[in-house]
Amino acid sequence: MTLVFSGGELGYLEPCGCSEGQLGGIARRDNFLQHLRENENIVLSIANGNFIEDASPQSELKAEIGFLALTDMEYIAYNVGERDLQLGTAQLTALSEQNLLPLISANLYQGTSPAFTPYLLHTVQLPDDVVKIAIVGLISPSYIVYAENTDLLIREPNAILTTLMPELTENANVIVCLFNGTEVEASKLHNNFPTLDIVVVSNDNTEMVPPSTLHDRQFVNTRTKGKSICSVRIYFDINGHPIIEDPQQHLLNEQIPDSQRMIKLLTLYQQMVTDANLAASMPQKPEKIIARFVGNATCKTCHLNEWTSWKVTKHAHAYHTLEVAGHETDPDCLTCHTVGFGFSSGFLSIEETPNHRDVGCENCHGAGRTHVKQQSETSNTINTSYGKVTEATCLTCHTMENSPKFDLKAYFPKIIHTLEGHQ
Repeated sequence: MTLVFSGGELGYLEPCGCSEGQLGGIARRDNFLQHLRENENIVLSIANGNFIEDASPQSELKAEIGFLALTDMEYIAYNVGERDLQLGTAQLTALSEQNLLPLISANLYQGTSPAFTPYLLHTVQLPDDVVKIAIVGLISPSYIVYAENTDLLIREPNAILTTLMPELTENANVIVCLFNGTEVEASKLHNNFPTLDIVVVSNDNTEMVPPSTLHDRQFVNTRTKGKSICSVRIYFDINGHPIIEDPQQHLLNEQIPDSQRMIKLLTLYQQMVTDANLAASMPQKPEKIIARFVGNATCKTCHLNEWTSWKVTKHAHAYHTLEVAGHETDPDCLTCHTVGFGFSSGFLSIEETPNHRDVGCENCHGAGRTHVKQQSETSNTINTSYGKVTEATCLTCHTMENSPKFDLKAYFPKIIHTLEGHQ
């Protein structure tokens, strides 16, 4: 049989589609899993939590769609992550019950009792035998700040496992430990409990673990943002002892077609975002009185040549790409496809702020009111200190998720313009 692990999506439901080479997404994952089930005898999908990133209303919608997706993909267990706790135990429990997706966590406590089921014992019917897989969930005590807001306690994982291991080893042929924490913490946990057959973490920002302390065959890191999933094949000898192959990482790249049932869920999600009017309800960051966004038309007044040069670039049509994709109301996308979204003087809607659509001058050069005021006071004297663009400016939007093939030397000539000799 094959165990498939994912985790740490952090709200990343799908590639935004703005660039080639993007990875991940529930639509590709579903297609991959369906293909795997067609070629393997038994496939068990298991989630290591943290499907959301924060406590925003948009994350609540992502959690609803995410749990629906995991259920459709036949996931059998979900280890509660620290970020999931921002939804609150009541909402997490409701999502679990609505979707029949068991939540597990052995060391999250409410008072003297576990807040969730400590572990799941899953029975698998093989051609010649019946085996049982124990899946236990744990979370690092370092994440206590997430638990305190929900009146939860995080018990010490070693103490919890010391209590549970006799029961697990007696009843299960294979023991899987899902752990939300660092590789170093997970490695120490495995060293203390070598009878754990597989230890799973979901973390990109991990510390370096010495090879001597890391059991490669039994240690899985799914990474984050759903860019890949990991599989582990398990055989059993004639005595019922598990033979565990090396974990395999599968990148969810553009070669994997989208699952149509997940596309329907993602379309439903965008409709939910629109119906909730999330773009209008987003918290707006305050700016200084003079450091406000003025919009593309204001820049055109003095910089006609530069504005004309910008108008033929892809940046000048960035909002239209959202309209084509049906994402024009999605706050996740508006941040990088409009001017100043999230600030009180920035983009609000296409009706209210049409002059703030697209990736305009101020996305790269900064809020322009100060510059406009200074130029009017100095009678068109060129101010070369305003709006210097560096690679860091570009990387605000051209992240590894949104633009994995971003190359400043290749991209910059496509948008470059000069102002009387000043670049």
